[in-house]
Amino acid sequence: MNKAVEMVKIGDLEKKGINEKSGGEEHRVFSARTEKAKIILPYGPSALLDIQHQILMFGLLKKLNEEEGITTVTISNDLNPFGIYSGMVALLHNGRIVMSDNKSSVMDKKNIKEIIKIDSALYSSVDGKSMNVPINPVSTSNQALM
Repeated sequence: MNKAVEMVKIGDLEKKGINEKSGGEEHRVFSARTEKAKIILPYGPSALLDIQHQILMFGLLKKLNEEEGITTVTISNDLNPFGIYSGMVALLHNGRIVMSDNKSSVMDKKNIKEIIKIDSALYSSVDGKSMNVPINPVSTSNQALM
């Protein structure tokens, strides 16, 4: 576990009791303990984490996949980490996979509008990373979206 502990920079956190750690710290300790897994299924791995640790967490998952051969199936409502860190992406609607392919095929404005029901602007960097920026909800009849 020392390699994973070093990768998520938790140092002495693993020695603290659960009542002595923040939710984000406990999340990072738990993630470090997955080092020997063949597959990791993190649900909302960036929840409770500040932006610095979100980047660190998704970087760790990508590194574990590339260097250790660990498969990661990540579930999140935030699209942008998938455009940056993922190879394959699946979009779900009403609990069913409606599209699954490489991130450049799935993460386009048309698919986001049809499936997630938002208009977005898609920005791509020269290294193939992409980010969807929501512009406005497609349906203004749903007050929860405003």
